Amino acid sequence: MGPVKERVAFWFETIAEDKGIGLIEYFIMPDHVHMLIRLRAEENLSYWMQLVKGRTSGEIFKEFDSLRMDVGANRLWTKSFGSRYVPPEKMDSVLRYIRRQEEIHRNRPG
Repeated sequence: MGPVKERVAFWFETIAEDKGIGLIEYFIMPDHVHMLIRLRAEENLSYWMQLVKGRTSGEIFKEFDSLRMDVGANRLWTKSFGSRYVPPEKMDSVLRYIRRQEEIHRNRPG
């Protein structure tokens, strides 16, 4: 894991712990992240994603100032995200899918 990826992971875990969010699993790829999180019914996923993206972006740009020039923007993440509800009986298959991301992407054509 490279230094930027290590720090992104640190900030994901720190923010989740600070805010009491159940960060169950994640896998960081160069251009996207897969996450499995547990939210309480009253929690807002959009708010949490905005918080995570904003804070990690700010912290990473502070720590790796030259990265801002590399990505050519003031934000590390896109504004959008995709989400799906995972029923309890599908948790194991989703965990396996997230953990296999490197292998899955390595074997994709193109």
